[in-house]
Amino acid sequence: EIYLADGRSAEVSTFEAPLRWKNIVVTLPAKEDNGHWTQAFHVRKPITLHVYAEGEGSGRNMHDYGWITEARSRARVWEMGMDKAQYAGGARKNRRQVETIQLPAGDYEATFITDDSHSPADWNAAPPCDPGMYGLTLSVLSDADLPAVSLTQPFTWTVLSELVRVGNDQDRRADFSFATGQQVRVYAIAEGSSGDMVDEAWLED
Repeated sequence: EIYLADGRSAEVSTFEAPLRWKNIVVTLPAKEDNGHWTQAFHVRKPITLHVYAEGEGSGRNMHDYGWITEARSRARVWEMGMDKAQYAGGARKNRRQVETIQLPAGDYEATFITDDSHSPADWNAAPPCDPGMYGLTLSVLSDADLPAVSLTQPFTWTVLSELVRVGNDQDRRADFSFATGQQVRVYAIAEGSSGDMVDEAWLED
């Protein structure tokens, strides 16, 4: 119980927690285990974003965390990590990362994931001090910048050819052709170790 020394309780008002600040443009509340949430957004001009992320991590690894990807290059422009995340109260594994970042005009995707335990669905240890904000929240600092950010659908490319979900010990190929010279975008994810590729891809004429 909390009391005022002079007893004038009318001077204190209550509110529904968590208290949301102004100009939130993207919110990914992590409310369950084994979750994966993504929201695409478009930035019309260079802006400054306030990033508030709350998750779980231990040792050198994050277990519940978020990141922001530049949609065209697929490069991560911001990521929650143990090197920047600070103790968020409760269990030692609760982590919180608060910072401001600069984003140029473009298309982006915000993502947050959780593992199989310790989330608002069922805390297996003491929750953080701000459990209602578990997840990723992005806001702009200025009212004038609010119209510069809009929610969109995930950015998609016209696929000319793809080899995805390749299994173990597979060697797959796909053919394509052009009538004239073209500029193409190549995006590949594979496995490598000690300077050598183990799973790899290439283009042949």
